[in-house]
Amino acid sequence: LLPPRRVQTNHSATYCLNFIPRKYSTNTLASTREMRTYSFVTLIALLLAVVSPIASQDYGDYGDYDGYGDYGDYGDYGGGGGEEVDEKDVVVVTSENYEEVIQNPIVLLEFYAPWCGHCQALKPEYAAAATALKEAGPPYDAVVLGKVDATEQEELAEAHHLEGYPSMFLYLDGVLTEYDEVSSLRSGDDIVNFMRRLAGPPAADVDSVEALKADWLKADGTGKGFGCFKSFEGAEFEAFQALAKSMMSVSFGQSNNADVCSELGLAMPAVGVIKPDGAVAVYDGELSVEKKEDLRSFVDGERIPLVIPFTEDNVEMIFGTNIKKQLLIFADGDWLEEHAEELISAASETKGKVMHVTVNFDTEEASQVAEFFGLEPDTGAQVMGWEMETQHKFKFDTEYSKDNLVAFGKGLATDSIAAYFKSEEPPAENDKPVTVVVGKTFKEICMDPTKDVVLEIYAPWCGHCKALAPTWKKFAAR
Repeated sequence: LLPPRRVQTNHSATYCLNFIPRKYSTNTLASTREMRTYSFVTLIALLLAVVSPIASQDYGDYGDYDGYGDYGDYGDYGGGGGEEVDEKDVVVVTSENYEEVIQNPIVLLEFYAPWCGHCQALKPEYAAAATALKEAGPPYDAVVLGKVDATEQEELAEAHHLEGYPSMFLYLDGVLTEYDEVSSLRSGDDIVNFMRRLAGPPAADVDSVEALKADWLKADGTGKGFGCFKSFEGAEFEAFQALAKSMMSVSFGQSNNADVCSELGLAMPAVGVIKPDGAVAVYDGELSVEKKEDLRSFVDGERIPLVIPFTEDNVEMIFGTNIKKQLLIFADGDWLEEHAEELISAASETKGKVMHVTVNFDTEEASQVAEFFGLEPDTGAQVMGWEMETQHKFKFDTEYSKDNLVAFGKGLATDSIAAYFKSEEPPAENDKPVTVVVGKTFKEICMDPTKDVVLEIYAPWCGHCKALAPTWKKFAAR
């Protein structure tokens, strides 16, 4: 069953998995739950084969399958060195105490498997983080770090829809809460820093212009959020606190010092972003908890450049924001330099909604990104769209111009352009008992809410598939 599922998911994940830290890989495989549906119908098909006379066929050919590739090789993650780890501050969670544990104000749960190399590597880091938080005193010592053996606690594992090991889940006052950063926590320092921000103030106090200039106005390549308030209370301040807590990967500062806010050009109350070059962008929308998503889009749109070159150094910036749609421009260095201002102008039209990324064919990083999108170096520019959550690709199939690029970006932002699938053309006649499904018709046929569909996914060269074919036709005819 695993090879078909692997074939369906590996290309959709390659773009992220090959270039970004492991911490993002779980998020970029958000479509895996959908894939379970496809795997289920494949299971039905295979079970039909098993109960038919064909079941006696030799299945030895699967022994040559190497679809897992590097996933089977855990390298340095192989066993945590075999050293004894003091886990005195890690709570062992089972189905018996689960409900009681998650009622604590802040709980991080790790689901693991004893045989998992990555889990073994995380074990000492996780234990050290738990101890560090306990020793830090209030309010940090109230944070609970728990672990669940998924191989023993099958009911809990199933309820959490695990997609791999280790899997991390965050509970705030008993409520399962999603943070993009949670799946990325793999070191003791990262865990401690993240949980300290959750337990303590989400924004740092800045009480002097000197402190502002020393720590916040440096052009260090990262954008920072900032809030100015006459007093640290009230609806606007609560909205800012909620914003800061929802974006744990972004540094936030706050001040009630008039000189500090004047230096930034911010009124009281106001929220702004200190951009990577030191300039300050001011939020001009409604400052309320109800508008948190607008605030998030503003911060994400302003804290990164309008156009980001794809490089190893920029990976976290590209994949670590709340902007889940990307417009990628592939070209050589000369073309990108010549059109730089034009690309920035086009990107400003969808700021905060679509991230514009340039991929320079002259660089080493370009090859695998281009392969993921099925592109080869060519004259001029090639443009593709990509949506992280659905793994959908979007093809720019018109002549390049700034106006066409802007229109493509707006279509991507508003979901008004169709996703691109590598697909055969649908057959001219498709009225036989076995309906032929191709990429272009998959959603229309298989996801039709008015019908039940049993889908066989096959390869033309597969001997087992050929052997199944007559039985599959008989089954369809019934």
